[in-house]
Amino acid sequence: MHDGFKVVELSERLSRGDWDGLSGDDAQITTRFDGHDSLAYGVDWCRLPPQDGKSLVMSCSFYDHAMHLWRERTM
Repeated sequence: MHDGFKVVELSERLSRGDWDGLSGDDAQITTRFDGHDSLAYGVDWCRLPPQDGKSLVMSCSFYDHAMHLWRERTM
Protein backbone atom coordinates (compact mmCIF):
# COMPACT_ATOMS: atom_id res chain seq x y z
CA MET A 1 0.00 0.00 0.00
CA HIS A 2 2.98 2.29 0.54
CA ASP A 3 4.93 0.75 -2.35
CA GLY A 4 2.75 1.75 -5.29
CA PHE A 5 0.79 -0.56 -7.56
CA LYS A 6 2.15 -3.53 -9.46
CA VAL A 7 0.63 -5.54 -12.29
CA VAL A 8 1.77 -9.16 -12.12
CA GLU A 9 1.75 -11.81 -14.84
CA LEU A 10 1.16 -15.29 -13.42
CA SER A 11 2.60 -18.40 -14.99
CA GLU A 12 0.14 -20.65 -16.78
CA ARG A 13 0.49 -23.15 -13.92
CA LEU A 14 -0.60 -20.58 -11.33
CA SER A 15 -3.43 -19.31 -13.53
CA ARG A 16 -4.79 -22.89 -13.48
CA GLY A 17 -4.74 -22.80 -9.66
CA ASP A 18 -1.70 -25.06 -9.13
CA TRP A 19 0.08 -23.30 -6.24
CA ASP A 20 2.33 -26.22 -5.14
CA GLY A 21 6.09 -25.58 -5.24
CA LEU A 22 6.08 -21.87 -6.02
CA SER A 23 9.20 -20.38 -7.54
CA GLY A 24 10.35 -16.90 -8.51
CA ASP A 25 9.52 -17.66 -12.13
CA ASP A 26 5.81 -18.18 -11.41
CA ALA A 27 4.97 -14.46 -11.15
CA GLN A 28 6.61 -11.51 -12.86
CA ILE A 29 5.94 -7.81 -12.33
CA THR A 30 5.11 -6.38 -15.77
CA THR A 31 4.20 -2.81 -14.78
CA ARG A 32 4.49 -0.69 -11.66
CA PHE A 33 3.08 2.72 -10.81
CA ASP A 34 4.62 4.84 -8.03
CA GLY A 35 2.88 8.16 -8.68
CA HIS A 36 0.93 8.32 -5.41
CA ASP A 37 2.32 10.44 -2.57
CA SER A 38 0.21 8.79 0.14
CA LEU A 39 -1.39 5.45 0.96
CA ALA A 40 -2.47 3.87 -2.35
CA TYR A 41 -5.52 1.67 -1.88
CA GLY A 42 -7.76 1.29 -4.93
CA VAL A 43 -7.36 0.39 -8.59
CA ASP A 44 -9.60 -0.50 -11.54
CA TRP A 45 -9.12 -1.22 -15.24
CA CYS A 46 -11.00 0.41 -18.09
CA ARG A 47 -12.84 -2.14 -20.23
CA LEU A 48 -12.41 -0.19 -23.46
CA PRO A 49 -10.07 -1.72 -26.07
CA PRO A 50 -6.37 -1.07 -25.31
CA GLN A 51 -4.54 1.69 -27.20
CA ASP A 52 -1.02 0.94 -28.43
CA GLY A 53 -1.13 -2.38 -26.55
CA LYS A 54 -1.75 -0.68 -23.19
CA SER A 55 -4.86 -0.72 -21.00
CA LEU A 56 -6.05 2.35 -19.11
CA VAL A 57 -5.86 1.99 -15.32
CA MET A 58 -7.24 4.28 -12.60
CA SER A 59 -5.79 4.25 -9.10
CA CYS A 60 -6.47 6.31 -6.00
CA SER A 61 -4.78 7.21 -2.74
CA PHE A 62 -6.23 7.85 0.68
CA TYR A 63 -4.85 10.88 2.52
CA ASP A 64 -4.39 13.20 -0.46
CA HIS A 65 -7.64 12.09 -2.20
CA ALA A 66 -5.81 11.74 -5.51
CA MET A 67 -6.80 9.71 -8.55
CA HIS A 68 -4.27 8.87 -11.26
CA LEU A 69 -4.80 7.54 -14.77
CA TRP A 70 -1.99 5.42 -16.19
CA ARG A 71 -1.45 2.67 -18.75
CA GLU A 72 -0.17 -0.85 -18.36
CA ARG A 73 0.87 -3.15 -21.10
CA THR A 74 -1.46 -6.00 -22.03
CA MET A 75 -0.34 -9.53 -22.59
